[in-house]
Amino acid sequence: MEERATAEKIKRYAQVCFDEKGYEATTLREIAKLVGINAASLYYYYPSKEALYLDLLKDCQQMQRALMHTLLADSHSTTFEAKLAYVYKGMVRHYFDNQMRFRFILRNEFFPPAKLQNLIREELLWQDQLLSMLYSVFEQDMSIEASSAGFISQLIESFIIFQTGYLLHWTNQEKLPTEEEIENSWILYWEGIKNRYPINDKGITSNTSY
Repeated sequence: MEERATAEKIKRYAQVCFDEKGYEATTLREIAKLVGINAASLYYYYPSKEALYLDLLKDCQQMQRALMHTLLADSHSTTFEAKLAYVYKGMVRHYFDNQMRFRFILRNEFFPPAKLQNLIREELLWQDQLLSMLYSVFEQDMSIEASSAGFISQLIESFIIFQTGYLLHWTNQEKLPTEEEIENSWILYWEGIKNRYPINDKGITSNTSY
């Protein structure tokens, strides 16, 4: 139990250091000092800074998967719009409650440490699983012909881009958005989608062209 608590403490302080200073400028000695152990003891838990960094990344991917599973399981709405809105708002709120981890995810997507690029690229394959789960939200209640199934990929891309852009907008703000502002951002996205594509209460109609 004590070892597990120490390992979690190491990761917690490591995340702060990586967030504030980046991978290259952070040292295991510095992390050990913050945890309250000597550097030799830290090596018992993690043989290298690389191993610690990748373990943090795995934690983030598990958090992402768990979040998506929870949102999809908890969404009992009967309409396509309501289900997608629930997922969007849930993800936005979660990221604002876990900003440090969100920044960590973004940094590794766009600016991964040069020495770890290939390893991180392999770790980020978990994103395909998230996209697959999100695909099910779009597909489940759509009255759309199989020949137009590729169209769903366009919707997923627009959803991810809009959500990521919205989160980035608030990342360095002094305050977090209110519930009203989050709601308004969803309305902006959804109205844009409806103006571009024929959508009914169930989803995208089968005569959609793209």
